Amino acid sequence: MSQTSQPDRPTFGPLVLRIVQALVLFVGGLLGGSVGVSVWASVAPSLGVAEGTTAYDLLRTVAQFAGLIAPVLLFVVSSGDRDLLSFDVPDRRQAAIAVGAVVALYVGQIVLLAAFSLIDVSPSQNPAIDPTDREASYFLWMIALSVFVVGPAEELLVRGGIQGTLKRALGPWPAIVGASAMFGSLHFIGDGSGALAYVAFSFLLGILLGYLYERTVRLRIRRGSFVRDRCHRWGSARGPRRTRGHSPHTGTSTRGAPESRRGRSPARPRRASRRRSASRSRR
Repeated sequence: MSQTSQPDRPTFGPLVLRIVQALVLFVGGLLGGSVGVSVWASVAPSLGVAEGTTAYDLLRTVAQFAGLIAPVLLFVVSSGDRDLLSFDVPDRRQAAIAVGAVVALYVGQIVLLAAFSLIDVSPSQNPAIDPTDREASYFLWMIALSVFVVGPAEELLVRGGIQGTLKRALGPWPAIVGASAMFGSLHFIGDGSGALAYVAFSFLLGILLGYLYERTVRLRIRRGSFVRDRCHRWGSARGPRRTRGHSPHTGTSTRGAPESRRGRSPARPRRASRRRSASRSRR
């Protein structure tokens, strides 16, 4: 009686190992960010960058998020697990999903803020966007940093490292929920109900971001792995076989074939026959 094959699930040992690795990446990211800020605070005076200036705050953000992704990069390099952070250019379908997700993300923010206002709760404000004593140029630079530094660094840690590791142990949706919970805790700012509201706000938005990552980046990786595997198999099956007694060019066996068919030049036998016929005619 035939049974349907079930996907292989990790045993207890590898499952716990993956969960521990995800937690280590999360804690390592927090520590790395703190180390980055401390290093910048000690280096800035020697570079002539005064604390409280726009340049100081911007470069501190860069140092913080550089330290945030350092544990993920070290993990990938040490383990050789490059598939964890693989990426590729999305196709049209994935780009359409990304555009739809951006719209859904914007609408979701409005809905969540409206829901919090109904219960008289206002999420905490991120100090990075606090307009107090800030120059206008600071916010212009922060837009660029948010797009090219802050966002990619957070996604690299949370989606690539944590969600990718948890997925191997628990599957897609538990990985999305677990990574989003850690993503929300990264945004615990302030105190009281406002801090908890900001965590819940970030968690729910993290669910959407995790789903987007699963449907675009990971789908592209699986498709690329499938294509590479198929190309390797096709090349192995159709490629030239360099076995004994087999021609790599024609694909035909050379055992028992005359010398002319084995690649030797037939010019010598023809010349010998011509000489014999010429000697006979002289006689």
